Amino acid sequence: MPIYKIKDLCTIVQIKSKDVLFNQEGKIKYYTHLNNFKFCETPIINSISIIVSNTTSALVILDSNYACSDKYYVLTLKSDLIDINVTIEKIYEYLFNNINILDMQFTGQALRRLYKAELENFEVVI
Repeated sequence: MPIYKIKDLCTIVQIKSKDVLFNQEGKIKYYTHLNNFKFCETPIINSISIIVSNTTSALVILDSNYACSDKYYVLTLKSDLIDINVTIEKIYEYLFNNINILDMQFTGQALRRLYKAELENFEVVI
């Protein structure tokens, strides 16, 4: 099975969603921190993507039509990968099943953090 770096498979962004209007009646999840969420009216990300926490400990979520804080990285599949049979779901499954390895990429004592460069160079086997 081939080994890829995340940066070769995915575009990685950190969303800065400051203008989100929270609403108890909203139907869109807004991920705040470590799988906690509030509700809002408008999604920032519409496509299916992987949400990876960047503080405290490793967490991966597969979702679409959501918003999130800057405590997450959002991974979307690069469009030119359709020909090599890689899907966002396969990448998510690998990350989910190897969450302990991803967690070892976090650095720091009191406030652990996953830096973008570490995530970009994380290797996945698909």
